[in-house]
Parts: sequence; C-alpha cells; structure tokens
Amino acid sequence: MQRFEHSQRVGTVELQRDGRYALTSDTGNDAIIWDLQTGDKVSELSTWTRQLIFSSARFSDDGKLLVTGSPSSRLMVWNTETGKRLEGYEVELLKDVRPPRGVVYDAAFESNQRVLSASSAGVIQAWKISE
Repeated sequence: MQRFEHSQRVGTVELQRDGRYALTSDTGNDAIIWDLQTGDKVSELSTWTRQLIFSSARFSDDGKLLVTGSPSSRLMVWNTETGKRLEGYEVELLKDVRPPRGVVYDAAFESNQRVLSASSAGVIQAWKISE
C-alpha cells in the first residue's frame, strides 16, 4: 500500500494497466507519475499552464507514454519517464456552440504511433504521434 500526498484536492487518478505506474493530479498545478512498486516519484508533468485539469488520462500498454484530455479541448501526450509533453492537439468542436468547447471524455492508445480521442462534440479522432 502506498500513500501519495498532494497539497490540494486530488482531481485525477489513473493506473497503468500492469500496475507499474499511477498518475495523480490535484486541482492546482501538480500532476505526478508515481512508481507503484516503490512509491517513488517518477516524474512531474511539465506545463506552462496555470492549472492542469484533466477530464481523462490513460497510459500506453507499455507504460512509456501517457495521454491526457482536458475540459478545454486539449489532448496531450507525455513521456512517462521525463514528464515532458511530446504532442498537443486541439479536438474538433461543435459548430455554432457557445462557448466553443469540446471536453475530451476519453483517450486511448491504438498503438504507440496513434492516439484516439472522444469528445463532447460527439467526434472520435485519431492522432499520429511523431517521435
């Protein structure tokens, strides 16, 4: 059993399929990837935004990548070991809707070359990851 402390309320928890990693993020700007075996911090997601809020998160099967979706139409792919953002995408929005927004409800890796997103716009999109 491990305990992962945050200074603010935790908003997201995602476990990697094999039980190797966990992502925890709070309502501030702390998003941390943990090693579930040791309880050690692996990395912290590096961002320039004031607040990281996730509506979805999922690790790749091999645990090397993490994809996150946001309530503000953003889909991001991260390197698990470094916490660096590799890719960033804007999901398709509904036309003539105010405010123009598409919540990313889910995201998944089709392979380590593509990620899929499903948004509140009712659109499923496939994104190529360039490495």
